[in-house]
Amino acid sequence: MSIGTGVVTLLQAQSPITGLLKTPASIYTDKTDQSGGMSYLVVTQLHEDPYKTLSGTSGMRKAELDIDCVASSRPKADALADAVDSFIKDYAGAAGASTIRAVLLNDRAYDLIPIGQGTENYKFVTTLNVEIQYD
Repeated sequence: MSIGTGVVTLLQAQSPITGLLKTPASIYTDKTDQSGGMSYLVVTQLHEDPYKTLSGTSGMRKAELDIDCVASSRPKADALADAVDSFIKDYAGAAGASTIRAVLLNDRAYDLIPIGQGTENYKFVTTLNVEIQYD
């Protein structure tokens, strides 16, 4: 199991986060269910590297993830991102088969995605880019 999948499982168990989603299952890995509605999360693992020591690898790893918080308005996307950030920034513990040791917020980015061509409907996205140190 990748750390990205472990983070999805972890986030699905957090009621302050799932209470802001369309359904508690609206947290996806890499891509969304196209039939789903607004207010969802997409967790994408960008890369993973082992920590190296003079004697070889240490068993610890680090991974960079994007957590896209998508909603029908900027305040809703930001509220979802705030809930995720509030939970994950100080988290240390189990995430699937891995144990998270530290989470670092690298960046918070904002996007606006049109829904279809020639429409005034948009998806508002607030992306949290995090580095997770785990073993």
